[in-house]
Amino acid sequence: MDGKRIRPEYSATAEGAHTKAEAEAILRRKILEYENAGTIFKPQEITLQDFLSF
Repeated sequence: MDGKRIRPEYSATAEGAHTKAEAEAILRRKILEYENAGTIFKPQEITLQDFLSF
């Protein structure tokens, strides 16, 4: 290991993009997937006091 950060790489053509617009749409979707990785969001009714008591 040389300490360099590994960046994920994706190919839009592998996803089936044939035009620039399709590739941009795939890029937007991949960015959202990357940013939301590991994030679990379930809307629920909870008070601040209940949240802080966990």
